[in-house]
Amino acid sequence: MIHFRIIRYVTLVCGFFLAGCAPKNIDQSYAFSQTAGKGVVIGSITYVGASSACTVVYRKIGDTNISYFSAGHSDMLVSLVAGNDIEGGADKGDLFAVEVPAGDYEIVRWAASSGYAHMGSAEDFSIHFHVEPGKAVYLGNFYFEEADRFGATTTGMIMDYRDRAERDMKVFVKKYPGFSNIKIASSIETGRVYKNLGQGSNVSIEIPPIMVITH
Repeated sequence: MIHFRIIRYVTLVCGFFLAGCAPKNIDQSYAFSQTAGKGVVIGSITYVGASSACTVVYRKIGDTNISYFSAGHSDMLVSLVAGNDIEGGADKGDLFAVEVPAGDYEIVRWAASSGYAHMGSAEDFSIHFHVEPGKAVYLGNFYFEEADRFGATTTGMIMDYRDRAERDMKVFVKKYPGFSNIKIASSIETGRVYKNLGQGSNVSIEIPPIMVITH
């Protein structure tokens, strides 16, 4: 069940996202523990446009502490070297497969960076998802699309929330073969697309300092 709640935008500061926690993906040898009280959240973050680092921010309902899923790189050279889990189609990006404590969560905003440009959703929103202990859930695909550009830098984005389970789960099982016989629930309706979550983006440009050397 998806619940949306639009909240007025508050100015985003990049350091705010860094204050949160970015959980690491599970190891390929991961096995569920029935006593740990944790589950696994699976999804993907993909983008179209210039090389970008894309982030989806979530929190446990009733908690102010944030965590985030992320994919991509804002530097083109780093992106080329690192490669992607998902590529070859219109969009490219990475899977996330993260262990989190069981409970009810919501995704509240997104952020992205490209070169010296830092973007954030113009409004907050709420996508609810539930994590059961000892089980896995597919959250969906977060699709970032370039809406504006200056030179080689993306300066505006929109984000859609989509069901891409058919594609994503093939990549996931190839990467995590131990899950091939495990039933995985879905948090998003089959074939569903939610357009432009966050109502576009606001952007700030970080101008690097100029060093002048005199002789």
